[in-house]
Amino acid sequence: MDGCYEWCKRTRDYLKQYLGEQCNQSWTQAGFHNSIAVDNSYSFLSALLSALAALFDEQSAWQDAAHGITGEQAQALLTSLSNAATAVTQGRLASGLAREPRDEALTAMRERLRGLCNELRQQIGAYDQRWLAFGLNIPGASSTPAVPQNVTAISYGFGQILATCDASPRATHYRFFTQANLEEPEPVFGGSSPTPTLVLSGLEPGQLYQVYVSAANEAGESDLSEPASATPIELAKAA
Repeated sequence: MDGCYEWCKRTRDYLKQYLGEQCNQSWTQAGFHNSIAVDNSYSFLSALLSALAALFDEQSAWQDAAHGITGEQAQALLTSLSNAATAVTQGRLASGLAREPRDEALTAMRERLRGLCNELRQQIGAYDQRWLAFGLNIPGASSTPAVPQNVTAISYGFGQILATCDASPRATHYRFFTQANLEEPEPVFGGSSPTPTLVLSGLEPGQLYQVYVSAANEAGESDLSEPASATPIELAKAA
């Protein structure tokens, strides 16, 4: 549609030598009414291209074939615009048709999950750890802890990083993860602690690490925190 829009503006400017610099009655035959501004909408461009094609058919001497300002070009752009609009309409229709079975499948899945939860409530207790095996939170437990905030990482010793974060509401313990900069595809579990502090050991000295923390309790585990960076010091520096 941008190509149609630019062509219409260029043709409008070209026609000023025949129809005048300002909007007047003569511009009506070119598809302009009350203004010679070009609107970048399908309905406007479609009507304008149709009018310009008819104008150049009547006023063939006004055409500028060298610059592509012809009735044939107007008709070609109109056809292209119409085909694009049809493709959009068909795409929306196809999307709507695809959404119906998706929504039906989603509804069926939710009903099955509700049935599973009802069955589990009859078979195991509200605090049973086996809820987690089904990928569900323990219904009798407290809510999952909030994501830890203000994570810090400090070089602590040879191959070590001291990681800390603010205490997270509802957390009973914290899980710490490291990720070697640009080398490991995802964070690697480094240890857990009942407090929001842990010395991560066995790291590669001189390697930059991203450190993440999650908070956990009997209900589950939070998402990982925003990372903090640190580089374990090498032996020479430790000495």
